[in-house]
Amino acid sequence: MKPNDRPNDRPNDGPRIGPPGGGRGPGGGLGRPVEKAKDFKGSLKKLARFSKQYAFMVFVAMLLATVASAFTLIGPSKLTELTDLIMAGMVGGIDLTAVGEIATFLMIIYLGFLLKLNKSKID
Repeated sequence: MKPNDRPNDRPNDGPRIGPPGGGRGPGGGLGRPVEKAKDFKGSLKKLARFSKQYAFMVFVAMLLATVASAFTLIGPSKLTELTDLIMAGMVGGIDLTAVGEIATFLMIIYLGFLLKLNKSKID
């Protein structure tokens, strides 16, 4: 027995033809004719009826994603505004109420971002 042979190995009948796994998996169906749907309109209507109950939640998710994207764009500009206020205050005095308002807004935005990150790690 050779050192690399194991008793349960299948005999080597020559080079293997085709992809490993017998053509299944990614790209396994390439080259075959496409199977057409038997009742596309009926399937689409069934899908619409099924997903109708989730329409409100999909709308809420899209709205919240839009708001999150807007906050992602607003956050850096508010941070720049806060930095400019502090730098201007070095010369003539810092406007603490304006700094507090901007800092509170930024904390709310970034706290929401941290909560989103935490939730994504839990799921």
